[in-house]
Amino acid sequence: ALGEVPTLSVAEDLIDASLWVPRQFEELSASNEDDLNAFRVDLARYLGDSGLTEVRFGARYSEREKVFTQKETSATTALVPDDPTLVLDDSFVRGIATPENGPSYIAWDVNRLMSRFQSMIAQAPLPPPAGENSRLQQSGSIEEDSFSAYLQLDFDGQLGSVPVSGNLGVRYVDTDLVAPGWTTPDPATVPAIAIAPTHSYEEFLPSANLSFEFADTQILRLGVGRVLNRAPLDDMRSSEAIFISGFGAFGTAGNPQLDPTVADQVSLSYEWYPADATSLVLAAYYNDLDTFIGTVFEVVPVVPAGGGVPIDVIFQTLDNGEGGYIRGLELAVNSTFGFLHDSLDSLGASFNYALTESNVLPVAGAGQAAALTGLSEDVAYLALWWARNNVEARVGFDYRSEYVEPGTFGDFLHVVDTLLTTFQISYDFSEDLRIGLFGRNIGDEQRRKYTANIPARTNFNVAFRETYGVKVFYRF
Repeated sequence: ALGEVPTLSVAEDLIDASLWVPRQFEELSASNEDDLNAFRVDLARYLGDSGLTEVRFGARYSEREKVFTQKETSATTALVPDDPTLVLDDSFVRGIATPENGPSYIAWDVNRLMSRFQSMIAQAPLPPPAGENSRLQQSGSIEEDSFSAYLQLDFDGQLGSVPVSGNLGVRYVDTDLVAPGWTTPDPATVPAIAIAPTHSYEEFLPSANLSFEFADTQILRLGVGRVLNRAPLDDMRSSEAIFISGFGAFGTAGNPQLDPTVADQVSLSYEWYPADATSLVLAAYYNDLDTFIGTVFEVVPVVPAGGGVPIDVIFQTLDNGEGGYIRGLELAVNSTFGFLHDSLDSLGASFNYALTESNVLPVAGAGQAAALTGLSEDVAYLALWWARNNVEARVGFDYRSEYVEPGTFGDFLHVVDTLLTTFQISYDFSEDLRIGLFGRNIGDEQRRKYTANIPARTNFNVAFRETYGVKVFYRF
């Protein structure tokens, strides 16, 4: 049945080992190597205490190479063999699992199953060049050369009676990349050939930051500039992986042509420090995106490793989206309760809240080229703490509203909102010894995801359960 806590039922007896036949198995062995060589220089010249106070210059050059090597791929086909001797028996069963909202099922002995699958692979290995193609297409490397330089001018002065300080600057970024890998139009019959797609980009990033001190306890900050966020290097490799099963065909692929996320940004914040250990910060920001890195799904026909009719494989990859915005508000408050009474000076609270909006989020059925994932509209954290006489106690409430993440087979999953509760209490026996108790996920909050933009269609539901423990800190 559908719902927040779905119930499952099946016609077959899931704990009868004789009903099961080895179906599909894949064993991978891989290695990664990451080498980075970099040189950096920074220079500064002090000019005075007021007006233009300092000039700074810096440059950095780096060479990085990351190599992904798929050493071995062993797999059976996705077809159930007709050999009745491959039916399993109780010797393959390690135990019986009994979930709260579903039928009992077999927990298999993984080592025994692996030996059975290995024998199937030995009897029916993948025909050449399919096996070697699979290994090569998941291997490759990324070679990146990057140069950046900046010039910054610091200033300090007065605007009427208001002290003003800040800086003006510009940064230059130039990056060249090559991503050697392998490709083939037909993995079953055509040996893979080496490819080496290249990509390069450069950006000038001007910026300005101003700070106005209206009083000893109040500061207004304004920042404007052009910002850049590089793609993770792993996402720019030219290798790909394909998974074909009875449930469908799915693949993942890198994209060496990714440009970084680039945006024009403005931010404004107000800071108030009315007393010791007390602060209030209110901030707003707006990012006007020139381009951003988003998730895309592409359907590509692929010939199965064993040959036959091409299968439509849904590839998940990343691409650049054009235009859009990310904007938000942030509030942070930290204080003790000493302003109510001196006896409450050991009791305090910390609160943070962020509101985020964007028009480049995934929309079901919209067919957009790229979409940002992982953005929650509301994120908040509240902590209450008490510290006195070698005792420190804290309870925290961590909330995150619903957000979207990539799923499989061309779908985006919605991750429902969560509220996690934690606590810890500790006692300092001496300067060198502290012993504490902690609890996490009090209340047993579950993580649920649903699919097809329909909340009742639960795709994933896991209970992390409550966790309690003891921490001991000792300094020798």
